[in-house]
Amino acid sequence: MRNDNETKSPRDYEKQQLLRARENFKNHVIVSGSAAERRWVIMGVNKEGKRESFYWTEIVALENGHLLAHGDIDACMFGRSGYKDPVAIVNWIGKNEHISGYVIEKANIGFNCSHHSMELTTEFEHGVARWQVLNMLRDREEELLADLFEERYLSKNTPIFKAILDRDTEEVLLKLHDPFIHLVNPELDDDEAPEKQDAHALIEKFNGLVKDDKEASVYQSVIDYLDHEYSDNSDPRAFYNFFYEELSNITSDAGEIISDVGSVPSIRVIYAFAAIEKLSQLLGEAKDVG
Repeated sequence: MRNDNETKSPRDYEKQQLLRARENFKNHVIVSGSAAERRWVIMGVNKEGKRESFYWTEIVALENGHLLAHGDIDACMFGRSGYKDPVAIVNWIGKNEHISGYVIEKANIGFNCSHHSMELTTEFEHGVARWQVLNMLRDREEELLADLFEERYLSKNTPIFKAILDRDTEEVLLKLHDPFIHLVNPELDDDEAPEKQDAHALIEKFNGLVKDDKEASVYQSVIDYLDHEYSDNSDPRAFYNFFYEELSNITSDAGEIISDVGSVPSIRVIYAFAAIEKLSQLLGEAKDVG
């Protein structure tokens, strides 16, 4: 069984993996190459000043504007920059803040990947898929609760809205003392303090709406599948097939909705980016010194 600690946003996953990659390049220096050669080799240097071959990388700015990183990492090609100057080509990738989006797009171009053949540039991450489906469920729950509030002429921009959404009984009970509770429970006397069962009743009514909603039920079944049936050794296609079969019963857009769920930058791209980023920093430092 999975747990919430394994659930992470795409951005958090990228930050975590990029931090690890950067750690492996933090002591790298340029050991050969130049802008005139359109290539550089970077290697780590230990405390004794000796070179280490771990994660050594050659980075080549090709004449056609592509950028290649290879060596003690999986080879990765990025295309195409539109620049002629080799340092500008390095910075074109190395100065990006994030990998997802633009950098992945350029890796797909470099590898000539189509949307259906991106195995070299993206991977499936269970924790990210879980986070994304949980957010789909949360969005649907918000829609359902907003509809309930609208029926009773209540604004969703009230503290009790989030309290009900979070199933926070104590917080709901506190908010029940607000004046608008009479719209929720018209039979409540002005001098009558709401009982705790009123809070439970509101949450149970909301839970009933969620349970009876087909879309919310699909997302919950997918979360259950990820928690109890999917393992690290499972084929991601099994997850996509399960999600598609469940969701296609209620929408014709199922394929589009699930296409990027769980998709994260591949380790290949992450390490190539970290190496290029390091070279970009080193070239900038050398320019500043010069």
